[in-house]
Amino acid sequence: MSRLGFGLAVVVLWSCSGERKAEPTPAPGDAASPASGSAAATRPTGACGYISEADASEILDQPSKYRPHQATSPTCSITPASGDAFRGTSVDFSVSRGTTRMYDFLEAQKQSEAVGLGDRALWLAAGETRGNLVVVKGADEVSLTISDFNGAGGLKGRARTFARKVLERVP
Repeated sequence: MSRLGFGLAVVVLWSCSGERKAEPTPAPGDAASPASGSAAATRPTGACGYISEADASEILDQPSKYRPHQATSPTCSITPASGDAFRGTSVDFSVSRGTTRMYDFLEAQKQSEAVGLGDRALWLAAGETRGNLVVVKGADEVSLTISDFNGAGGLKGRARTFARKVLERVP
């Protein structure tokens, strides 16, 4: 494939990805900021606004940090603060408004199991080191993937606790 053809394919795929336009990030201490320490009625502008690094660190039982440059992104990745994803737990999540697309997808998977969280939720393990949790609350959906290549176990429980913390900020 020529460079022009490859570049055109990348542009077409990128433009069809359906990502939302980014919005400004609230300042720390703002009512919509996770650093304020309280669940606010204001919806965060990016997925990372739904949980603080400190809360993620406590839930995942490790120092954790956001991946750089995603403050207003509709998805958020939290990794071990060491930067070594193979020696800790990583979580990638999104909060989608007005859709249950991922829930519907997991519901079609025979191995998915109901989880008591939100209005309805499903867990789908992907081996011993990875799992997916989708929670529907009202018209919103929290979808997360948790990975732990360190063998700490308890992925489903940590995913539930993580999602519960995110749901505190979903109005």
